[in-house]
Amino acid sequence: MINNSKTITNTVSKQVFIKNYKNELYFYSLKIEKKQTNYTKNLQNLKNIKTGQVIIINYNYDSKQKAYVKTIEQKVNALVSLSKTEELVPLFLTLTLPSKFHPYKTSKKGIKNKNHAYKYENIEDSITEGYQELRDIYRSFYKRVKNYSKNIYYIKVVEPHKSLTPHMHVILFIEPKQLEITKQLFYKVCKEHKLKRVEFDESLLTDDINNAVGYIMKYILKTLNSKDEYFKRWLDGWRKKHRIRGCEMSNLPLSIEVYKKLYYSLPKELKESIQKEIEEKNQSFFEYFIRNTTVTQTIYEEKI
Repeated sequence: MINNSKTITNTVSKQVFIKNYKNELYFYSLKIEKKQTNYTKNLQNLKNIKTGQVIIINYNYDSKQKAYVKTIEQKVNALVSLSKTEELVPLFLTLTLPSKFHPYKTSKKGIKNKNHAYKYENIEDSITEGYQELRDIYRSFYKRVKNYSKNIYYIKVVEPHKSLTPHMHVILFIEPKQLEITKQLFYKVCKEHKLKRVEFDESLLTDDINNAVGYIMKYILKTLNSKDEYFKRWLDGWRKKHRIRGCEMSNLPLSIEVYKKLYYSLPKELKESIQKEIEEKNQSFFEYFIRNTTVTQTIYEEKI
Protein backbone atom coordinates (compact mmCIF):
# COMPACT_ATOMS: atom_id res chain seq x y z
CA MET A 1 0.00 0.00 0.00
CA ILE A 2 1.27 3.46 -0.89
CA ASN A 3 1.64 5.89 1.99
CA ASN A 4 -0.02 9.07 0.72
CA SER A 5 2.13 11.27 2.96
CA LYS A 6 5.16 10.10 1.01
CA THR A 7 3.59 9.92 -2.44
CA ILE A 8 4.32 12.74 -4.87
CA THR A 9 1.11 14.19 -6.27
CA ASN A 10 0.18 17.27 -8.25
CA THR A 11 -2.00 18.53 -5.41
CA VAL A 12 0.78 18.84 -2.87
CA SER A 13 3.42 21.50 -3.45
CA LYS A 14 7.06 20.54 -3.46
CA GLN A 15 7.84 22.70 -0.42
CA VAL A 16 5.08 21.18 1.72
CA PHE A 17 5.88 17.64 0.59
CA ILE A 18 9.58 17.93 1.45
CA LYS A 19 8.85 19.69 4.74
CA ASN A 20 6.49 16.92 5.82
CA TYR A 21 9.03 14.21 5.14
CA LYS A 22 11.78 16.16 6.89
CA ASN A 23 9.52 16.30 9.94
CA GLU A 24 9.14 12.51 9.76
CA LEU A 25 12.92 12.13 9.62
CA TYR A 26 13.35 14.57 12.51
CA PHE A 27 11.12 12.50 14.78
CA TYR A 28 12.70 9.29 13.52
CA SER A 29 16.07 10.57 14.78
CA LEU A 30 14.54 11.35 18.18
CA LYS A 31 12.93 7.90 18.26
CA ILE A 32 16.23 6.14 17.58
CA GLU A 33 18.01 8.27 20.19
CA LYS A 34 15.38 7.38 22.80
CA LYS A 35 15.73 3.72 21.93
CA GLN A 36 19.51 3.85 22.33
CA THR A 37 19.25 5.84 25.56
CA ASN A 38 16.82 3.33 27.07
CA TYR A 39 19.10 0.48 26.02
CA THR A 40 22.16 1.94 27.77
CA LYS A 41 20.09 2.71 30.88
CA ASN A 42 19.38 -0.99 31.22
CA LEU A 43 23.07 -1.90 31.05
CA GLN A 44 25.01 -2.37 34.25
CA ASN A 45 27.77 0.14 35.00
CA LEU A 46 31.35 -1.10 34.77
CA LYS A 47 33.51 -1.06 37.90
CA ASN A 48 37.30 -1.36 38.09
CA ILE A 49 37.79 -3.81 40.97
CA LYS A 50 41.31 -2.51 41.62
CA THR A 51 40.62 1.23 41.71
CA GLY A 52 36.93 1.19 42.48
CA GLN A 53 36.28 3.55 39.56
CA VAL A 54 32.79 3.22 38.10
CA ILE A 55 32.22 3.83 34.38
CA ILE A 56 28.66 4.87 33.60
CA ILE A 57 27.44 3.66 30.23
CA ASN A 58 25.11 6.16 28.62
CA TYR A 59 24.19 7.58 25.23
CA ASN A 60 24.23 11.25 24.34
CA TYR A 61 23.45 12.38 20.78
CA ASP A 62 25.47 15.62 20.84
CA SER A 63 28.57 14.08 22.42
CA LYS A 64 28.46 11.19 19.97
CA GLN A 65 28.24 13.62 17.04
CA LYS A 66 31.17 15.70 18.31
CA ALA A 67 33.31 12.62 18.92
CA TYR A 68 32.51 11.31 15.43
CA VAL A 69 33.39 14.63 13.77
CA LYS A 70 36.67 14.80 15.70
CA THR A 71 37.59 11.27 14.63
CA ILE A 72 36.79 12.04 11.00
CA GLU A 73 38.97 15.17 11.12
CA GLN A 74 41.86 13.16 12.56
CA LYS A 75 41.55 10.48 9.90
CA VAL A 76 41.21 12.97 7.02
CA ASN A 77 44.34 14.81 8.14
CA ALA A 78 46.26 11.53 8.43
CA LEU A 79 45.12 10.40 4.98
CA VAL A 80 46.10 13.70 3.36
CA SER A 81 49.49 13.62 5.09
CA LEU A 82 50.16 10.12 3.78
CA SER A 83 49.15 11.27 0.30
CA LYS A 84 51.68 14.09 0.49
CA THR A 85 54.41 11.66 1.54
CA GLU A 86 53.58 9.42 -1.42
CA GLU A 87 53.43 12.46 -3.77
CA LEU A 88 49.81 11.92 -4.78
CA VAL A 89 47.58 14.71 -6.06
CA PRO A 90 43.92 15.41 -5.15
CA LEU A 91 41.03 15.29 -7.58
CA PHE A 92 37.45 16.36 -6.76
CA LEU A 93 34.44 14.48 -8.21
CA THR A 94 30.68 14.80 -7.87
CA LEU A 95 28.18 12.07 -8.81
CA THR A 96 24.50 12.97 -9.23
CA LEU A 97 21.91 10.29 -9.98
CA PRO A 98 20.07 10.04 -13.34
CA SER A 99 16.67 11.59 -13.96
CA LYS A 100 14.58 8.62 -12.80
CA PHE A 101 15.63 9.28 -9.18
CA HIS A 102 14.63 12.97 -9.15
CA PRO A 103 10.97 13.83 -8.41
CA TYR A 104 11.34 17.35 -9.77
CA LYS A 105 13.26 19.02 -12.58
CA THR A 106 14.15 22.63 -13.29
CA SER A 107 13.25 24.25 -16.61
CA LYS A 108 15.52 26.64 -18.50
CA LYS A 109 13.59 29.51 -16.89
CA GLY A 110 14.36 28.18 -13.42
CA ILE A 111 10.85 26.84 -12.79
CA LYS A 112 10.64 23.53 -10.90
CA ASN A 113 8.11 21.03 -12.23
CA LYS A 114 7.20 17.44 -11.54
CA ASN A 115 9.58 15.09 -13.37
CA HIS A 116 7.57 12.60 -15.44
CA ALA A 117 10.66 10.40 -15.80
CA TYR A 118 10.59 9.79 -12.04
CA LYS A 119 10.04 6.04 -11.62
CA TYR A 120 9.05 5.85 -7.95
CA GLU A 121 5.68 6.13 -6.23
CA ASN A 122 7.18 7.13 -2.88
CA ILE A 123 10.24 9.02 -1.79
CA GLU A 124 11.55 6.38 0.60
CA ASP A 125 12.23 3.88 -2.17
CA SER A 126 13.91 6.48 -4.39
CA ILE A 127 16.28 7.55 -1.58
CA THR A 128 17.19 4.00 -0.56
CA GLU A 129 17.64 2.69 -4.09
CA GLY A 130 19.32 5.90 -5.21
CA TYR A 131 21.95 5.53 -2.50
CA GLN A 132 22.63 1.96 -3.56
CA GLU A 133 22.89 3.11 -7.19
CA LEU A 134 25.46 5.75 -6.19
CA ARG A 135 27.53 3.15 -4.37
CA ASP A 136 27.40 0.81 -7.37
CA ILE A 137 28.43 3.57 -9.79
CA TYR A 138 31.34 4.64 -7.62
CA ARG A 139 32.43 1.04 -7.05
CA SER A 140 32.47 0.42 -10.81
CA PHE A 141 34.58 3.52 -11.40
CA TYR A 142 36.97 2.83 -8.52
CA LYS A 143 37.64 -0.77 -9.56
CA ARG A 144 38.57 0.36 -13.07
CA VAL A 145 40.95 3.02 -11.75
CA LYS A 146 42.57 0.42 -9.47
CA ASN A 147 43.41 -1.65 -12.54
CA TYR A 148 45.87 1.07 -13.52
CA SER A 149 47.23 2.00 -10.10
CA LYS A 150 47.03 0.50 -6.62
CA ASN A 151 48.28 3.68 -4.98
CA ILE A 152 44.96 5.50 -4.47
CA TYR A 153 43.17 7.04 -1.49
CA TYR A 154 39.62 8.36 -1.40
CA ILE A 155 37.21 10.33 0.81
CA LYS A 156 33.47 10.14 0.04
CA VAL A 157 30.68 12.31 1.42
CA VAL A 158 27.00 11.64 0.67
CA GLU A 159 24.52 14.53 0.96
CA PRO A 160 20.84 15.06 0.11
CA HIS A 161 19.63 17.39 -2.62
CA LYS A 162 16.79 19.74 -1.66
CA SER A 163 14.51 16.97 -2.94
CA LEU A 164 16.25 14.60 -0.46
CA THR A 165 17.67 12.50 -3.30
CA PRO A 166 21.30 11.62 -2.41
CA HIS A 167 24.40 12.71 -4.31
CA MET A 168 28.07 12.02 -3.68
CA HIS A 169 31.22 14.17 -3.40
CA VAL A 170 34.58 12.41 -3.70
CA ILE A 171 38.21 13.40 -3.34
CA LEU A 172 40.61 10.97 -4.97
CA PHE A 173 44.35 11.08 -4.28
CA ILE A 174 46.09 9.62 -7.32
CA GLU A 175 49.48 9.50 -8.98
CA PRO A 176 49.90 12.48 -11.36
CA LYS A 177 50.56 10.17 -14.31
CA GLN A 178 47.13 8.56 -13.80
CA LEU A 179 45.16 11.79 -14.24
CA GLU A 180 44.20 11.37 -17.89
CA ILE A 181 43.13 7.72 -17.68
CA THR A 182 41.18 8.48 -14.48
CA LYS A 183 39.33 11.24 -16.29
CA GLN A 184 38.52 8.97 -19.23
CA LEU A 185 37.24 6.20 -16.95
CA PHE A 186 35.11 8.64 -14.95
CA TYR A 187 33.25 9.98 -17.98
CA LYS A 188 32.93 6.50 -19.46
CA VAL A 189 31.20 5.22 -16.31
CA CYS A 190 28.99 8.32 -16.19
CA LYS A 191 27.92 7.71 -19.79
CA GLU A 192 27.16 4.05 -19.09
CA HIS A 193 24.88 5.02 -16.19
CA LYS A 194 23.35 7.98 -18.05
CA LEU A 195 24.58 10.57 -15.56
CA LYS A 196 24.28 14.14 -16.80
CA ARG A 197 25.04 16.30 -13.76
CA VAL A 198 28.57 15.33 -12.76
CA GLU A 199 31.78 17.15 -11.91
CA PHE A 200 35.44 16.33 -12.52
CA ASP A 201 37.51 19.12 -10.97
CA GLU A 202 41.23 19.24 -11.71
CA SER A 203 41.74 22.69 -10.17
CA LEU A 204 42.79 21.14 -6.86
CA LEU A 205 45.89 19.88 -8.64
CA THR A 206 47.23 23.41 -8.98
CA ASP A 207 46.96 24.14 -5.26
CA ASP A 208 48.70 22.86 -2.17
CA ILE A 209 47.37 19.43 -1.21
CA ASN A 210 46.48 20.80 2.22
CA ASN A 211 43.69 22.75 0.52
CA ALA A 212 42.07 19.41 -0.21
CA VAL A 213 41.51 18.96 3.52
CA GLY A 214 39.53 22.17 3.80
CA TYR A 215 37.71 21.39 0.55
CA ILE A 216 36.28 18.07 1.69
CA MET A 217 35.89 19.05 5.36
CA LYS A 218 33.59 21.83 4.17
CA TYR A 219 31.13 19.16 3.07
CA ILE A 220 31.71 16.94 6.10
CA LEU A 221 31.24 19.68 8.67
CA LYS A 222 28.27 21.16 6.83
CA THR A 223 26.32 17.98 7.42
CA LEU A 224 27.84 16.68 10.65
CA ASN A 225 28.66 19.77 12.67
CA SER A 226 25.86 22.21 11.84
CA LYS A 227 24.51 24.53 14.55
CA ASP A 228 21.01 24.16 13.13
CA GLU A 229 19.45 21.59 15.47
CA TYR A 230 16.47 20.85 13.19
CA PHE A 231 18.76 20.35 10.18
CA LYS A 232 21.07 18.02 12.11
CA ARG A 233 18.14 15.99 13.35
CA TRP A 234 16.31 15.40 10.09
CA LEU A 235 19.64 14.71 8.37
CA ASP A 236 20.50 12.20 11.09
CA GLY A 237 17.09 10.59 10.50
CA TRP A 238 17.69 10.60 6.72
CA ARG A 239 20.94 8.70 7.19
CA LYS A 240 19.70 6.24 9.76
CA LYS A 241 16.38 5.47 8.12
CA HIS A 242 17.97 4.86 4.73
CA ARG A 243 21.21 3.39 6.13
CA ILE A 244 23.33 6.03 4.44
CA ARG A 245 26.96 6.41 5.47
CA GLY A 246 27.62 10.13 5.50
CA CYS A 247 31.39 9.85 5.18
CA GLU A 248 33.62 6.98 4.06
CA MET A 249 37.32 6.87 3.25
CA SER A 250 40.17 4.53 2.44
CA ASN A 251 41.30 2.12 5.10
CA LEU A 252 44.45 3.19 6.89
CA PRO A 253 47.00 1.02 8.71
CA LEU A 254 45.24 1.91 11.96
CA SER A 255 41.52 1.35 12.49
CA ILE A 256 39.22 3.83 14.21
CA GLU A 257 38.60 1.32 17.00
CA VAL A 258 42.32 0.87 17.75
CA TYR A 259 42.89 4.62 17.51
CA LYS A 260 40.20 5.31 20.11
CA LYS A 261 41.60 2.69 22.48
CA LEU A 262 45.08 4.17 22.17
CA TYR A 263 43.98 7.78 22.50
CA TYR A 264 41.72 7.33 25.53
CA SER A 265 44.13 5.02 27.37
CA LEU A 266 47.11 7.39 27.21
CA PRO A 267 48.28 8.77 30.56
CA LYS A 268 47.78 12.53 30.84
CA GLU A 269 51.50 13.32 30.91
CA LEU A 270 52.24 11.20 27.82
CA LYS A 271 49.29 12.69 25.93
CA GLU A 272 50.52 16.23 26.66
CA SER A 273 54.03 15.28 25.52
CA ILE A 274 52.73 13.83 22.24
CA GLN A 275 50.52 16.90 21.77
CA LYS A 276 53.58 19.15 21.76
CA GLU A 277 55.38 16.91 19.27
CA ILE A 278 52.49 16.68 16.79
CA GLU A 279 51.92 20.44 16.94
CA GLU A 280 55.57 21.02 15.99
CA LYS A 281 55.25 18.58 13.08
CA ASN A 282 51.74 19.75 12.12
CA GLN A 283 50.40 16.23 12.59
CA SER A 284 47.32 14.69 14.22
CA PHE A 285 47.17 12.02 16.91
CA PHE A 286 45.86 9.63 14.29
CA GLU A 287 48.88 10.17 12.07
CA TYR A 288 51.24 9.96 15.04
CA PHE A 289 49.85 6.55 15.98
CA ILE A 290 50.08 5.33 12.37
CA ARG A 291 53.75 6.27 12.17
CA ASN A 292 54.74 5.10 15.65
CA THR A 293 52.77 1.92 16.33
CA THR A 294 52.66 -1.57 14.89
CA VAL A 295 49.56 -3.75 14.94
CA THR A 296 50.32 -7.46 15.33
CA GLN A 297 48.13 -10.52 15.68
CA THR A 298 48.77 -13.18 18.27
CA ILE A 299 47.42 -16.63 17.52
CA TYR A 300 47.06 -19.14 20.31
CA GLU A 301 47.34 -22.82 19.49
CA GLU A 302 45.35 -25.08 21.71
CA LYS A 303 47.41 -28.07 22.76
CA ILE A 304 45.63 -31.38 23.01
